[in-house]
Amino acid sequence: MRIRLAAPLAALAVAAGILTAGAAPALAADPPKTAPGSPLAKVAFPVQPFPLADDGTYAGFMADVAKSVKRTCGRVEAYGWEFPGATTAAEQLQVTRVVQSTMGNFEKVGYSLQEAKDATLPDQEMVAYTAEKDRTTLLLVWTPLADSAMLLLCDASSAK
Repeated sequence: MRIRLAAPLAALAVAAGILTAGAAPALAADPPKTAPGSPLAKVAFPVQPFPLADDGTYAGFMADVAKSVKRTCGRVEAYGWEFPGATTAAEQLQVTRVVQSTMGNFEKVGYSLQEAKDATLPDQEMVAYTAEKDRTTLLLVWTPLADSAMLLLCDASSAK
């Protein structure tokens, strides 16, 4: 899995409407509570992220991404990992570790992961995946930012 960080990514994410103003994702109420795992996917997070509050922006963004891969999104979850003070190289290693360990846990509980190469994303640094298990299909979008990373996921079904 290839992950690169780009300096203008935070600005693009704000312009795309998936982040509030500022370089880091807005945290849900009562920080610094972290999420041990995704209730939707029933997957543990090896490195616990902050749950991100959604004012409808993340859901709207995920609906657009889902539509581009002929899916629809139901329930949406949003998570953020922060890497304050990390150098670019150290941050890259942290992001890689978070993504690989989290995706590894999806596979450990039986999800089949596939990159959604046809997904329309506002930045080439973002990566979308489908995760399928039994009759469940999830859509995941990873977004590396200047000093953080985001995971947006939703319950996806075939578009009608």
